[in-house]
Amino acid sequence: SLTRFFKGLASSGVWCCFDEFNKIAPDVLSVAASQILMIQQALSVGEKVFYFMGEEILLKPQCGINVTMNPPMNSQTDFPDNLKALFRICAVNMPDDRLIAETLLYSYGFQEPKELAKTVSYTHLRAHETGRNLVCRLLLEKKK
Repeated sequence: SLTRFFKGLASSGVWCCFDEFNKIAPDVLSVAASQILMIQQALSVGEKVFYFMGEEILLKPQCGINVTMNPPMNSQTDFPDNLKALFRICAVNMPDDRLIAETLLYSYGFQEPKELAKTVSYTHLRAHETGRNLVCRLLLEKKK
């Protein structure tokens, strides 16, 4: 099923993100590494069609594979070196909730979102995203 997944990903041009990839069993990680390598090699030379696991498939260059992983703990395996070589590593820190809230408020049409962002959290805005107009109305009332 992993092979079918990667075939679909490569031929449709979608992106995917495997969350907590290092929790996958080492033998499955090894298979995934070899299949990801095949896709990346075909992308790097600009192939439009390539052979993947014995089958010729279309390759759309928009496809992308991303993974997240947490530091190894007791139940997790360390990332194999052949898999590490396939991805760029970046560290993620705590999000700046105030800046995110400010950006969301600005996108909702507020002219001065900096002050409002101090009083409302990003989490609050996301929790009420379906009722965005209500949140905006409440913030406008608070500003008065």
